[in-house]
Amino acid sequence: MRSGHLFVPLRPVAEWLGFFTQATLTANGMKITVEAKTTKSAQLHIGSTTVTCDGQTAELSSVPYLLGGETTMVPVDFFEKALAVSTHIDTTGGVILFERDDAVGCVSFGK
Repeated sequence: MRSGHLFVPLRPVAEWLGFFTQATLTANGMKITVEAKTTKSAQLHIGSTTVTCDGQTAELSSVPYLLGGETTMVPVDFFEKALAVSTHIDTTGGVILFERDDAVGCVSFGK
């Protein structure tokens, strides 16, 4: 939890759901690309709430950041807005469930 928003590590959740991730250092900072084999492609920049998915832009609820200088942390709504992934947050159990087609990922968080 950061600034009232739930964050998850991008790479493990994306890979559970069948996406590939790639980080590129650009003149504007760190650019992260998340792609499915045939459908979705999303780009985000560390420090920016704007995400581009298949040419369309959306605003995230909070700014993605690097944890420990190497782990990209994104707000949960990144998966919904950029990649059309269903998310279910169980605040009682402290679990976030991610679903896409037949892929499922689960992340627990402190209550």
